[in-house]
Amino acid sequence: MTGPPGPTGTVLGQTGLTGPTGTTGPQGPTGTTGARGPRGSGGIAGGDGLTGKTGLTGVTGLTGLTGETGLTGLTGFTGMTGETGVTGLTGLTGFTGMTGETGVTGLTGLTGLTGMTGETGVTGLTGVTGLTGVTGLTGETGATGQTGATGVLSMNYAQFVYQGWQDVATSDHFPIPGFTVIFQSTTGDSIGPQTNNTDLFTVEPGSYLILYQANVLSTDTKAAGLELLINGNYDAKTQVLSSISAVPSNLYGTCILAVDEPTTIQLALMYEGTSVTKDVNGADGDFRAAKVTIVQLL
Repeated sequence: MTGPPGPTGTVLGQTGLTGPTGTTGPQGPTGTTGARGPRGSGGIAGGDGLTGKTGLTGVTGLTGLTGETGLTGLTGFTGMTGETGVTGLTGLTGFTGMTGETGVTGLTGLTGLTGMTGETGVTGLTGVTGLTGVTGLTGETGATGQTGATGVLSMNYAQFVYQGWQDVATSDHFPIPGFTVIFQSTTGDSIGPQTNNTDLFTVEPGSYLILYQANVLSTDTKAAGLELLINGNYDAKTQVLSSISAVPSNLYGTCILAVDEPTTIQLALMYEGTSVTKDVNGADGDFRAAKVTIVQLL
């Protein structure tokens, strides 16, 4: 039987060396648990003694019957925390693994539809015009150039006039008839003809200045116009027009013509129904309703 615990000493003695473990004897019967004695006052904790050598483990005895659990004793004071041990050396860094192969690039996605163009913004107001700068001083007049050589007047020319009172065009590009030569040079014959009542003028190879004029009357829907026919074909560069009017208009035109073969020239009304007329808004006089002058250039 276990006796009552004795009082706790105030000082712990040094732990003695552990002796060799003896042979474990047979398990005796468990005795009756005695009454718990009063708790003694806590003594000062003694220093840890040196750990003795571990003895040989004895043969394990038979397990005795479990006794009744005694009352839980009061929890002792927590001991002081021991010093932190030295940190171990850091282990070597492992080798970096091999990089895996690059995966196949995915297909490019379809391009999205283009968005609708936004409406054009309102045009801003025009800025105020800046002030005009001061006009600079007039530069000095340059020296007068040398006088050119005096031109030579052509000695080969002819003028033809319309002898009728009025002729109405029966088609577009209608040649005006009834011309008569009234002036002609006496030193050359490259301009013709030298006859009356003609609608056709002729020139030999060369360069010519042609001046033409006519008093014309439009219709209610067509303006009156003049043009030259060269070898029977109208030349658009020679066309002159008046505005539509109930009274006649006087038209003028000029043309420089260069030809390398004998050529015919005619003065024509551009549109059907228009006319050449000697009537000048009711007035009458000794004038010609149409005139053509041809001068050969030197």
